[in-house]
Amino acid sequence: MLLSRLVKFLNERKSKSYPYSDILHLWEDDYAMIELVPSENLEFTIQEGQRINEFGEKHRDGLGFSDITEIAELKVKVLDRKLDFSKVLGIFQSTELPPITAVVYQNAGLKKSEDPPFGFGSQKFGILLEENDGHLNRIWLTGSTKNEEIKNLMKLGLHKFCKYFDFIAVNWYQGTVFDLREENQLQEFVNNVC
Repeated sequence: MLLSRLVKFLNERKSKSYPYSDILHLWEDDYAMIELVPSENLEFTIQEGQRINEFGEKHRDGLGFSDITEIAELKVKVLDRKLDFSKVLGIFQSTELPPITAVVYQNAGLKKSEDPPFGFGSQKFGILLEENDGHLNRIWLTGSTKNEEIKNLMKLGLHKFCKYFDFIAVNWYQGTVFDLREENQLQEFVNNVC
C-alpha cells in the first residue's frame, strides 16, 4: 500500500515536472533503424543484414561493441520511386491510426506539425513519414506499443502501404527482413518489433 502511494506520488510529480511526457520522443540512434524500403532491395537487405550481424559478433566485447559499421546505401531508395506523399498519407489516414502532430527530438526539443503530420501512432510508437518535394522520402518506425487497438490499426496501415507500393520492412537492429504483404510475416514483424 505504501509502495503504491509512493509510485503514484512520483509519477504525478514526474508528469508535472516534464511537460512532454505524453509526446513521442525521437532519438538519433533510432533513426530509420526499422524502415520500409522498396522490395527491389530484398536481396541487398538480406545480405547487408547478415554482414552487419557478422560484424557485430566479431566486435562484441562482453559489455558492448568495440567498433561500429555503417549500413550501406540502398540499391533503390524510397525517393527513387517518386511516390505521391498525399497518397501515402491517405493510406494511413484510412486506417484511423491517430496522426502524430508533435514530437520531441533529441537535442532539438519539441516540434509541431499539423499538415502534414510527422506520421501515425501514439506517444510511445510511431510510423514516421518524411517528405521531399511532394514525394515520400523515407518511412520508418520507432518505439513500441502494448495497445492492441494501435497495433491492429498499425498492422492494417503497414499491410495496405506495403501491398499497394510493393515495399518490405527491415529491422537493422537484428538484420532481419519482413515481407509485410504476407499475413504471417506481418504478424511476426509486429510481435518482434512493435
